[in-house]
Amino acid sequence: MLSLSTVIQLIGASSILISAYRLCAFAKIYLIPSTLSRYHHGKPGSTWALVTGATDGIGHGFASHLCASGFNVLLHGRNPSKLLAVQQSLETLYPAVQIKTVAADAFVYANESDLKRIVDAVKSLPGTLTVLINNVGGVPLSPAYAPFVESSASTIDDLMNLNARFPTQLTRALLPLLMSNTNRDTDGGPSSLIMNINSGTAVTGNMPFIATYSAAKAFGLIFTTCLHAEMNALASTSSSTSSSPPVEVLGIIVGNTTTARNPKNVAGVTCSADYLASQALARVGCGQIHAWAWWRHGVLAWVMANCMPEALVRWMVARELTERMGQEREEMKKAT
Repeated sequence: MLSLSTVIQLIGASSILISAYRLCAFAKIYLIPSTLSRYHHGKPGSTWALVTGATDGIGHGFASHLCASGFNVLLHGRNPSKLLAVQQSLETLYPAVQIKTVAADAFVYANESDLKRIVDAVKSLPGTLTVLINNVGGVPLSPAYAPFVESSASTIDDLMNLNARFPTQLTRALLPLLMSNTNRDTDGGPSSLIMNINSGTAVTGNMPFIATYSAAKAFGLIFTTCLHAEMNALASTSSSTSSSPPVEVLGIIVGNTTTARNPKNVAGVTCSADYLASQALARVGCGQIHAWAWWRHGVLAWVMANCMPEALVRWMVARELTERMGQEREEMKKAT
């Protein structure tokens, strides 16, 4: 019979091994090379990527890095003049690729007309769409932070449309096209990529004053998980010789990132929108359903979930968001 000290030693050794395994699994996500290039389906410049919300912030970063990687890019936004400006800027920087635009208002999406405009734009491309980046989202409202009790019905609908309904409906509309692509790689892997951008607020929870936004992003997490499972299930029942899913579905989780709407810089755990986009694309092919784009955001989330009392985390988050709400209201008063 094992002695108590031996049992304690075995438990300790098991805990160390489990922790080491988890650390290696986490590190692997950020060490293995990206497989983004597989979606060229030939030479660079022969295929297209669609980036929603591409005129600002992370979306602009995605567009720029995809161009640099040799993809033609279809830019989506709701402001035609801003789309044109971004298009001209990228064409100057990347003359070897093609750049087109499509305007559709995801913020107030309420019918099929906007979706049809995007689908028609995709179908008219001189090539094949192989990458869909569902980036559009956020809280483009004033105020961005407010108690839920003060939210109007239209505000709630707008946030749900922007962050949940539009990306889901766009994915539905484009999925048949993405699934019909013929993979030209010899390994029989996925022929297309869907990358859904989600917020860390949906993962960490406890987010006062942005309840609707956080809930909409939580929907995105589950939608990504289910769609990923569905692609794998279809692969297992397909008559094709390939056992890989027809479409790679990857959820990217975003932590604090500096943008025009979020100038807040938390030392050590904040990066630029351009860098965040580059890190997200580097996660393609990482083998996960969801991955934090930047490893520091992932480490911070793990520490908060596993090394800090939940009550302390709630207090810290509530204090931070209360401060942001107060600053925003003071700025609004000065503006009036």
